[in-house]
Amino acid sequence: MRNQKGWGVTPPPRKASRPRPALWPVLVIATLIMVMMAAPAFAAKGGNGKGGPNRAPSATLVVAPDPVSSGDLVSVSGCGYVDGKPVNVVVRTQHSTYFFPVAVSGSCVSFNWRPYDTGMQYWEAWQHVKGRKQTLMGSTTLEVR
Repeated sequence: MRNQKGWGVTPPPRKASRPRPALWPVLVIATLIMVMMAAPAFAAKGGNGKGGPNRAPSATLVVAPDPVSSGDLVSVSGCGYVDGKPVNVVVRTQHSTYFFPVAVSGSCVSFNWRPYDTGMQYWEAWQHVKGRKQTLMGSTTLEVR
């Protein structure tokens, strides 16, 4: 056989060598040790492995009165937010989802809302604490009759 340039003989391709059967138990044990050593490192960084623990909400979010009649005014308030960064409120109902920003003053938020969709409403307060992702700061529910 000639090589690509036409000179000489091309040697046959080499087969990849496999570990000897006696080495398999050693390789399996070494792999298990590495996996067990890596697990605490990921646990210390949080569930996503990117740093920072996955915490429960750290701020309060209160909607009163609860329950409320459709169309009645409710007062929404909460504290524990990062001052100077807006809070993004998400309200999920059976038929709609509402998004709107609320200003933070002295680490607290306060505003009024008129819910019209009857049923259970799920309220969430999100804020950019660090980095590009938003953090769930607080949540609550509201029953509208």
